[in-house]
Order: sequence, then C-alpha cells, then structure tokens
Amino acid sequence: MKALGAKSLRKGLLDCYRCPECEGLSEDDLVLVSDTGLRCFHCEGIFSRGAFKRAQKEATFAVCAGCSEEFPLTPASEGFVGYLCTCDNYVGIPFEDHILRPQEIMSLQWNDGIRERGIRLTERCIAVKCQTDQDWLVLVLMQVGAK
Repeated sequence: MKALGAKSLRKGLLDCYRCPECEGLSEDDLVLVSDTGLRCFHCEGIFSRGAFKRAQKEATFAVCAGCSEEFPLTPASEGFVGYLCTCDNYVGIPFEDHILRPQEIMSLQWNDGIRERGIRLTERCIAVKCQTDQDWLVLVLMQVGAK
C-alpha cells in the first residue's frame, strides 16, 4: 500500500447504466445473475441486459501518482481509507465532502492545533492522543504508510 496521491484531479462524464426500475445510475453495480439477467444493487431488481440503458453522470477522475493511470473516483475504486488505484496507491481521501491528497492530510497545517495538544518526546517528535476525526485520519494514513 502507498499513499502517493494523484498527479491531477478533474471533473468529467462517466459512462454508466440506468436501471429500468429505480433509474439508479451504476458504474460497476450490475451483477450477472444468469445469461439473460442483471441485478441492480440499488433496488435489487433483476432485468434483462437490454433493459439497462447507457447514461452518463458527472464524476471526479484522478491520474495516479504511482502508475499514471486515470480512473474515476467512484464506489468501485474505494478502498479502506479512500480511493485506491489498481497499483495499490491511495490517490484521494474523502473528508467532509472534499477529496484530499494524502500529503495534505499528513501536513501539520491541515490538522490545526495538533502541535499544541502533543507531548514533546524529542526535538522533532511529539505524541498525540487522537481526539478529532482529523487525528484519526492521520493515524490511519500512517498505518497505510507503515504497511
């Protein structure tokens, strides 16, 4: 696992399928049930392959800093911490309706007040008890880096 982030993020249109029953839009949320039927995970209905119509929806796309591949940041690319490329690099981490780069989360400026709450162990090392969602996210990213 890596947390190198993305070279770039952009908005664009994502090809997907529209369910004939609930009209939910799905990228990879369709599962083959039989040779002729697909299941919609939104409403769990089973319909013929031809019943699902092609559609597009707006999505954010990332260019991976690890392998330079571009892919959409959708539920299909979510890992444990955030959006994960097939090369095992986290390109973006969702936090409070934003997509943040891992480097941004690991900066002291992002987690305001962490220095003041910390216990200085050495000149360059402090220990902090996790108290906020930001603290916990930093810890999880440190675990990804250690893994």
